[in-house]
Amino acid sequence: MVADISQEPSQLTTVVNRWSVAAAVLAAICLVALVFTGVTLVAVFAVGAGHIALGQIRERGGRGKVLARAALSIGYAIGSLSVLVTLLDLVRRTLA
Repeated sequence: MVADISQEPSQLTTVVNRWSVAAAVLAAICLVALVFTGVTLVAVFAVGAGHIALGQIRERGGRGKVLARAALSIGYAIGSLSVLVTLLDLVRRTLA
């Protein structure tokens, strides 16, 4: 029996989406920057790269969906935390 090589490649041979890897790296940098410097700007780039990765994976297939979703979760969490801290600081300064 001969294997049909025209079939879609298996998940093990499909490459990981580069944007999902970039999003995960940016999310890790964002965590390190938050802990050591308090800077949260990198979260925007992690979220953007994560959305690009999910869109490409949806259109073209490939792997990296978990990396992209993890980066989105971290990016949105840090971004939300940043907005909350900023609002609380504004309220504190207004009432002081």
